[in-house]
Amino acid sequence: MHKIKRCLLLFLFLSTSGCSIFHATLVKENNKLGRFEDAINQLAKQINKKGIEKLKICIGQNTYKDTEMSSEFSEFISAELSRAIVKYDIFKEISRKELDQILKEQKLSLSGLIDPSESVEAGKIKSVDAILTGTYWEEGKGVRINLSLIKVATAEKLGVVSFVLSEKEVPESIALVPNNYNIYLTLFKVWNENKGTAKDLKIKVWVDKGRGGIYKNGENVTIYFVADKDCYLKLYHTNVEGDMQILYPNFYSRNDHVQANQIYTIPNENMSFDFRVIPPFGAEVINAVVSNKPFPPESFSKSEEQVFIPLGKATENNIRSMISRGIAIVPVDMRANDICIFTTVEKLRQ
Repeated sequence: MHKIKRCLLLFLFLSTSGCSIFHATLVKENNKLGRFEDAINQLAKQINKKGIEKLKICIGQNTYKDTEMSSEFSEFISAELSRAIVKYDIFKEISRKELDQILKEQKLSLSGLIDPSESVEAGKIKSVDAILTGTYWEEGKGVRINLSLIKVATAEKLGVVSFVLSEKEVPESIALVPNNYNIYLTLFKVWNENKGTAKDLKIKVWVDKGRGGIYKNGENVTIYFVADKDCYLKLYHTNVEGDMQILYPNFYSRNDHVQANQIYTIPNENMSFDFRVIPPFGAEVINAVVSNKPFPPESFSKSEEQVFIPLGKATENNIRSMISRGIAIVPVDMRANDICIFTTVEKLRQ
């Protein structure tokens, strides 16, 4: 009886005070929720306080620490968030597949929609109001997950939430990082030591699913890059097994000169190949290096059977040797770098 009276009094208060009963239904008792639903519940409260009644959101990348690297655990996070979002009327989830298609058609990067320095791109996206993105890492025996809800139009953070999954709540069969994580660490270490410092030159590289994107077996990957000035470029790729190659210039595009603010695509309509995901699966790295002066010329195959220039395994000594031969001839203050990581898996979680 007492519970009925309290509910009736709450209804009368909301009705007479002008508050929205619709909003009141969004907020639930936290102690009755799972970790992910509780996180969405907290975000709903934060949005509620801003006077927002409806928000079209898309789940973006969930990456490990500061690496922009995704994994099967990233997919687990996305799946759990999606299941929680549908329980809240304030949110309408736009599928990532739909957003990926828009980004590919317009050659946009997901990071460009939520980066304050690149938010100008957001004007081209009308179907999504905000992106829900996250990072995660080990904390004790559990996993810490930080989520940010970022407005597409302005890159403003509309809400943030952080929580820890206990050891029992983390699926044993799902790894936090890809199997070839150590290869990435070696690449990152050496490339970071040789990173360009040019202040008047910028390069941006991404894939059609965005930096940190996840591709399943059989899907095709499209790579984009753009420089802010006329310059010279080398595009390096390291696959899951640590095999390195130069993607650009290549057999079809032998000139390493690129024009300012022109988005280049690999493969493009003049290239008779696809980048199709096949086993083994894991993280793959693309490193773009640009310079104000030409790099040493490359020797290309006379046959289409070898489109790209092979560089051997991504060992620390081999990477240093490659940089010394092909890049270091250009002073560090005359070149710039950018790295894009994407992950391949056997199948995506539903």
